[in-house]
Amino acid sequence: MGPGRNGAVARLTEAGYLLLPLAAAVVVFLPSLGDWFMLHDFIHLRGIVWHSTRDYLKAIFDPGDGGKSLFNTGELYRPLYYLTLLAEERLFGLDPLPYRLVNVGLHALNVGLVFWLARHLLGRRELAGLAALAYALHPLALEAVVWISAVTELLVTACTLGALALWAESYGASGPRLALLRAGALVLSAGALLSREPGVAAPLALAAYHLLRSGWREWRRVETWLAVAPLAALEAAYVGLRLPRFLAAAEGEASGLGYLGWHVPTNLFVYLGWPLVPTWSWAAGWAVARGAAAIAVLRLAEALARRGDWRLLFSLLFWLLFAVPYATNEPQLQAGRYNYILLVPYAVLGARVLADTAAWLAPRLPRLTPRARGTLWAGALLAAAVPALVLHAHHQRSLHAVADSSRDLLLALQAQYPRLPAGATLYVDNAPPSLLFAGGPFYLDPLVDLFYGTDVHVVLGQPPPGAAAPVYSFVYRPR
Repeated sequence: MGPGRNGAVARLTEAGYLLLPLAAAVVVFLPSLGDWFMLHDFIHLRGIVWHSTRDYLKAIFDPGDGGKSLFNTGELYRPLYYLTLLAEERLFGLDPLPYRLVNVGLHALNVGLVFWLARHLLGRRELAGLAALAYALHPLALEAVVWISAVTELLVTACTLGALALWAESYGASGPRLALLRAGALVLSAGALLSREPGVAAPLALAAYHLLRSGWREWRRVETWLAVAPLAALEAAYVGLRLPRFLAAAEGEASGLGYLGWHVPTNLFVYLGWPLVPTWSWAAGWAVARGAAAIAVLRLAEALARRGDWRLLFSLLFWLLFAVPYATNEPQLQAGRYNYILLVPYAVLGARVLADTAAWLAPRLPRLTPRARGTLWAGALLAAAVPALVLHAHHQRSLHAVADSSRDLLLALQAQYPRLPAGATLYVDNAPPSLLFAGGPFYLDPLVDLFYGTDVHVVLGQPPPGAAAPVYSFVYRPR
């Protein structure tokens, strides 16, 4: 083989470290592209369709409202998230496919950013490719991609990792380029703050990167702290804006936000073990398995921290900074999608641990030819990928059933009642559980309102004798 061909193969291999995870990030979600809307999608779309753009923007940017008057979903403040949904509705209407393509595209972007982060922190393309591939295929947080309304998780992750990339690149710059990179990092950090409440950790993560990279000896210098002053100002501005809501949440009074309590360390412990046991079941056996996995992860984290490498310490701190806000939610409200950004440092550190394990095993295994060694690692990678893909398929089928039951009900309802007048009362019997919450038609009501274009009062069950007109009755019969 000539030197030219050798060089081409080497370049193709180098490109493959990034292209393989990117391709996997797209291909693994192809089965979900045909799914319909589900759950909060109906609430968000109704809020967008029923209000003018002016009223919508006024509500989502008002710190005292934050969209509550539109969606009735709690004391949240996520303007970038709600702006994204508004833009999608104006562009795509009620066709779910483009919404899903946006989610998959953002996921691919995040996989690329994970590749950059792992390359930056670990220094090797093959480890970066391994981390990015693990992130692309991990089944735990797949609802962040499959569920349209979970684009909030994709946004906060993309903004955070993008800000970190610009911030890290600024250390090799000077003059106007330095200013532009730092300004871009601040803008993207603000985007994370305005995408989801855990985005409050984004400026803190950038500050932690700076301080750990500088080394503790540099902390005595004023210049070291001046560099993070803009980040501190951004954080202070956001906290000041949201302080009344945060104080209410700390006392357990703010709807939609978490609160401080003993459930926080419990949830953190769950987050540690969940990626190694990525099931949605809370049965006793799975809980024990997650607990054992969490203990193992804690021991590994301790061993990594003892090395004193600032890159490893940053990865551990990154996980903790984002895990704490998510952990403030009630244990029964924990969801796999909350792990979407938490899987970033998990994947990076996992690649580091696997590399260290391979280095430890190398002198203890029989000497292998390069081809045999490559075959061995390819087999190990395949053995890890197959269970992940099986879980992906299982979880995607579960979410497909949720979306499918919603569409089936609407089609059957429209066949029986092509139109419903404003103010009508619709009694629905045998509604699918995917459209109910807390025993009421939480998702069913906005679904009917959205697709009938009028305000219909939905009640579960059969109409009582002598019910006041106009009353409509519908019995859902699953296929």
